[in-house]
Amino acid sequence: QEQQQQQETAAGETRIADLEQMLMRDTYDTYSLILSDVQVLAGDAQDDWQSALLAQSSAMHVIERFTVTCEARRSLMPFEAHSTDVQLSGSLPLLECRLNEYKVQSVLRCLRALASGTGDDATAGDDDPDESLMADLSAADATVSAAAAAAGSGSSADTTASTAAAAA
Repeated sequence: QEQQQQQETAAGETRIADLEQMLMRDTYDTYSLILSDVQVLAGDAQDDWQSALLAQSSAMHVIERFTVTCEARRSLMPFEAHSTDVQLSGSLPLLECRLNEYKVQSVLRCLRALASGTGDDATAGDDDPDESLMADLSAADATVSAAAAAAGSGSSADTTASTAAAAA
């Protein structure tokens, strides 16, 4: 009799899960984005980046291959008091980074060039690239610390950011 009750309970839970899925499918538009085998490499122009791109791991890899899945759901009934207007979810199973000072400087140069909108190396006029790197790391540390404080997560994120900046 106990086994029968467990089976009925499991069947009831399955029906509830099926109803929830059906409700989500009928009341939300769903958009999915999957980015597979994303990787970040850093190197000089003369480096053999094509071989590194095809390799599972190389000295040029800053971020090893990873896959990220994102899903957004928008309510078809936005004025319904009991429904959420927008739902976001995602999955990032593993993110493996391999950093050294050269790679950090290369990535920061790329980011500066993208931010300037010119595509030129934004550090070309810097007298001391190490000083510029440390200023960028300090700004990143302050941004992470401010975000952690705003989120209420306290000192653990601040310590991680400070340790990362000190290690670089």
